[in-house]
Formats: sequence, C-alpha cells, structure tokens
Amino acid sequence: MAAQPEMNPPNERPAGMAAGTTAIAQLSDEITYRGYPLAELAETCSFEEVAYLLLRGDLPGPKEKARFIHRLNASRHLPEALVDLLTSLPAWTPPIDALRTSVSVLAHFDQDATDSSPEAKLRKAERLLAQIPAAVALRARAVQGLQPVEAKEGLGHAAQFLYQLRGKEPAQEETRALEMALIVFAEHEFNPSTYTSRVVASTGSDLHSSLVAAICALKGQRHGGADEEVVRLVERLAPAEGGTVPVNEGTLPQGPIPGFGHPMYPQGDPRSALLEPLVSPILEAAGLGAWNTASRKIRDQLNLERGLHPSIEWSTGRLFHALGLDVSLFAPTMVLARMVGWSAHHLEQFDDPRTIRPRAVYCGPGKRGVPPIETRQDI
Repeated sequence: MAAQPEMNPPNERPAGMAAGTTAIAQLSDEITYRGYPLAELAETCSFEEVAYLLLRGDLPGPKEKARFIHRLNASRHLPEALVDLLTSLPAWTPPIDALRTSVSVLAHFDQDATDSSPEAKLRKAERLLAQIPAAVALRARAVQGLQPVEAKEGLGHAAQFLYQLRGKEPAQEETRALEMALIVFAEHEFNPSTYTSRVVASTGSDLHSSLVAAICALKGQRHGGADEEVVRLVERLAPAEGGTVPVNEGTLPQGPIPGFGHPMYPQGDPRSALLEPLVSPILEAAGLGAWNTASRKIRDQLNLERGLHPSIEWSTGRLFHALGLDVSLFAPTMVLARMVGWSAHHLEQFDDPRTIRPRAVYCGPGKRGVPPIETRQDI
C-alpha cells in the first residue's frame, strides 16, 4: 500500500475570535442591547419596545410605541396560500421546517420583497415579526386537527402567540414569563444563526433569505436543541407518576449536561438569572411541583460537584414545557424572538459593502505529484 502523504498540521486558533463589529449587543458579565442593560430592559420594557429598539436603534416614545403596535396588529394575517400549505403539509413535517418554508413563502406575498432600502427592510421585518407567531400557531393547531385562531385585539406579542396557539387567553403570569423569555432571547451577538444571517446579507441578498438561512442554522441540535434535552433530563429525574429519582453523580449524565456550562458565561448565564424566578411559579401552576424539586437538586449537584452554572436553555426548556409546548415547538418559539436580532444584524451587515469571505486554515496533504493512472492503487 502506498505511503500516506504527510499532513500539514492545523494552526492553533483561539476560540471565540472576533469576526466583525456590531453596535447591536455587547456580551460580558452584563449583556446590553444598543447600550441598555438587558436586566433593565427585561424588568421595565415590553417585548415590543425591545423589538423596536433592536430594529430601529433606540427605545420608542409613547406615540411611536403605539404606532409600532398598530403596524404589528395590522400584519398578523397570513396569505391564504400559506394557510392552505400549512394545513396540508404531512403531520410528520417538523415545525421548524414548516416555519422555514413559511418565511420563504411570505417573501412571495410581500410588496416590498425586491426593495432593498433600509425603510423597506424595516417594514418587512415588522411584518415578519407579526406573521411568524401566527404561522407557528396555525401549523401547531393544524397538526392537532384544530381550526386556526384569529388574532385578538389588545394582546401583546407573547400573549397573542399563546392565545392563537391555545384558543384562549393565557394567565398573566404565563404571559409575563414568556415575554421575559422573548426579551432575553431576542439578541445574542454573533451566535451561529445570527452570523449566518449576516453572511447572507453581506452578499447583497434579501431579508427573507437571511432569515431562512438563520432558521436552517438554528435547526441544528448543536445550536438550538439544548432546551429540548433539558426537558428529557428533568423528565427522567421527576417522573410523571410523582416523586423524584435521587439526584447524584450516578443518575446524572457524564460529559456535557444540557442547560449547564455555557462557554461564554462560566459564572452563570445572566439571561437565565433573569428568567429563573418566573419559571418555578409556572411549573407549580402547571402541576409540575416535582420538577421544581428535581430542578433544585440538579442545579445544586452540578454546581457543587462540577462547578457548572445554568444557561438560558435550563430556564426556557422548563418554562416552555410548563406552558404546554411540545419540544418540537421550542425552536420555532425561539424564532419568535430571535428574528428581531437576525433582522437587525441583516440591516447592519447590508450597509457594509464588504462580502464576508473568511479564509480557511489548510490541514490536508502536502504538495505531491500526480502519478500515472496505471501506478495508482484502488482505494
């Protein structure tokens, strides 16, 4: 057998290398959106105000907030062609795939589709912000054989989604918890899906294409699947029939633990710290008191024995489950919020005339000559 060619060793590359600049969010021990501390935004602002901030650069005044909400409410309807498609897709179609297709279809019905001006992009982003929850809810109900629920006047973004999903208004505590989750999920700098949206924008492509690409990136389990695994972990340690399984090194998985140890937040994810106080009451209200007991034991055990702290998925996975969402709806629900950040990054990157074109570190065979075919061995 021919000798194996010498391989060039890969260069050492530090993790988390800067890949560009942004004025949208800053991540550190304290996360800021457009300079405002996320903790203050989450405590004092509605999701609509935060969405406006991310899209347009600053918080709205009372009149502009009212106009923004009016524009969202006027855009919550879906084209009949999309309704027909969502109700006719096979039941086995994953909700995130149905959502990806929905965004692509909506591009064909948007009157600003070919307009690349900043104001047109903002109009498209606002329409999608209103349409995506309606599409997710409609598809979820269609799979269950239920009729669509029309949007209800006077409900905020979080409450509107739960209403269109369930067919009844949510409790105030549920609305507040989901709204908080949407706010802290709305933006997180150059994560894989956001950076994907920026790469597409840098080519001069349109907003809908950027969002479709971002959804494709989010679909990957390495990016958007940790909250689903959190549910499976807690379900195993807090069985439905009541009681809890002892939580110790023998019952916890070895290796990475879903919902713990975010690489950017070794001392704990500040987003989880904001959301966590709202999760326990929702679990109790949903009859999942055993989950609270198991959750405390899991958190304490992992902190004591492995020095791990919760990430945002630890909180959202348990919250979404308590709200009655199937795990297949976790990623689409995240899109309800993150599409605001994706849109803001698309707008920011689109203004930069440079195309994102990184170089690779080559680690293949060294230079070699091409042997005559009669001397080559079949593999």
